[in-house]
Amino acid sequence: MSRWISKVWRNACSVTPHGCPKTRELAIETHRTTYRTIAGSLREAGFRLSTFDVNQMSRNILSFILKHPIDFIRWESMTNGFATRRGLKYLLNHAPPDVMGGGESVLRIIYAEKNTLGGF
Repeated sequence: MSRWISKVWRNACSVTPHGCPKTRELAIETHRTTYRTIAGSLREAGFRLSTFDVNQMSRNILSFILKHPIDFIRWESMTNGFATRRGLKYLLNHAPPDVMGGGESVLRIIYAEKNTLGGF
């Protein structure tokens, strides 16, 4: 494990033989090669992982827009149309977002959850 990852991990939760005893849920954004290291550390600490890449997140956003158009319009008005501008920029320029490269998603969101019934 690289020095900065171990430092971040150590600061994020108090590492004990049981991993992160007080942490029940984590959501972490990873880029490129950090995914494997972070995911491995979380699994070792007893977390169950769900991972979402850019394609899955795009499908979830589209599904949300179709199911909840009023909420989406409210959100867009609060953010000055951020999602719409970003989506149009992508469609018109055919340029992937900055977090993508080589046709492969380099951005992943890890949702980690620990079963708290085990006494932790």
